[in-house]
Amino acid sequence: MCPKALPDKPAATTGSSRRDDDIPGHGLPARQERSRELRDRLIASARALVDGGGFAGTSMAQIASAAGCSVGVLYQRFKDKDALFDSVVHLALDEALAQLRAGALRGRYELPTLESTVQVCVADYLAFVRGHEGLVRALYQRTLVNSREWMPMRSAGYAMAQVWVDAIVRRAGRDGDQGFQRRTMVAFQFVSGTLVHAVQIQPIVVGLHDEELLPWLVEMVNGMVRAGLPAAATGGRPSLCVVARKGLAT
Repeated sequence: MCPKALPDKPAATTGSSRRDDDIPGHGLPARQERSRELRDRLIASARALVDGGGFAGTSMAQIASAAGCSVGVLYQRFKDKDALFDSVVHLALDEALAQLRAGALRGRYELPTLESTVQVCVADYLAFVRGHEGLVRALYQRTLVNSREWMPMRSAGYAMAQVWVDAIVRRAGRDGDQGFQRRTMVAFQFVSGTLVHAVQIQPIVVGLHDEELLPWLVEMVNGMVRAGLPAAATGGRPSLCVVARKGLAT
């Protein structure tokens, strides 16, 4: 996501083999049911603040009060406010990625045409960013102090895009075509950059919640996956991946 959006490939992706009773990020293990319930309330309170843009200006005491516990108990679960924020981020992204992969396994992206596959993939990306707008904004703002703050979103974004790229590659019948796979991933990197920009800076023409944003993004991805690689990407040689629109599976 612009420019921190999607790398060629991150070292690791979110969605690790964390135990159900572990707290994401820097949280301490919650080993008892009551402790897990308290952890969930604390994370839910913090998540609501992140979504609403009020996390940075809220104290740990206020978060504890909203969750119905003392600030001392909160610090027993999370060593500091940054640890609580990290837990919110990792849990939210893990859940989103798990839901995306579950949908893919159920055949959400097994659609009759290439156009409809692109449409649903891009729509799901847009829905993810809209649904996590506060989280994206908070993470991006924290990168102004420490660029590594973006790594969870970077990894999650790459993992999500890979699901969509795989679906488009399959529908286009281009398995094994590395050029096609690369430009489809580049297309999603461009989508990613557009969405992050729309979160951070209200665009003059088309905003994050404008209805026309989706068709513009879909048109961009369709154009990029159907075009050949630019000369700069092929060392100045003519692209071997030029595909006429009518030549793709539909």
